[in-house]
Amino acid sequence: MAKNRKEIEDEIAEYGVLIADKSVPQDEKDFAKGEIADLEKELAGLEENPAEKKVPAKAKTPAKPTPKAVPAKPAPTPKAKAKAPAKKKADAEHPTCEELEEKWNKRREQAKKAAKKHKTVSVSEQIGNNIASAVGKVIDDIAAKNIEKNPTKYIDALEKIEGKAKEFLSSLSGILGDDFDSKIILAPLEEIVGNFIKNTKEKYS
Repeated sequence: MAKNRKEIEDEIAEYGVLIADKSVPQDEKDFAKGEIADLEKELAGLEENPAEKKVPAKAKTPAKPTPKAVPAKPAPTPKAKAKAPAKKKADAEHPTCEELEEKWNKRREQAKKAAKKHKTVSVSEQIGNNIASAVGKVIDDIAAKNIEKNPTKYIDALEKIEGKAKEFLSSLSGILGDDFDSKIILAPLEEIVGNFIKNTKEKYS
């Protein structure tokens, strides 16, 4: 599926964060720079080709008349089981926290595999990922219809949750000591929760 302009720009921004992170090895940064170059080419291609050419549909060949057959006795139709209502999936422009978390983890994993090097995850990164994941699950449990009814109320609540989470993570500096890195520990929260709040504001503005 072709990416739109916003998706490409978001990926470029994510790789920019990776390059700016001092804890990331140089080979991972080099990989990220290469990805950015490819994405910028893809973005330039979108500007040069704003619309795709439609392929004319093939004319349908008239079907040959089939000989009449004696109607068979219909078999009894089994009763269909009632299906549970499908979970509402976020659109591409406004992904859920769970989808943002998957996207973040996928970017990090791709960079590590490309570098062909195993790197021990720091304490700050482990804690940051766990807290961001937990807060994201809480937000995803909020019914979408509730947000639609009163978006301002829930946006304010989400911003307070994000602020409290940041305060908690920042307070760990006294415990972690040299293992504490504010950029690394806050990056997942800003990427997952911060972007969800931003997208929610855009959706209901």
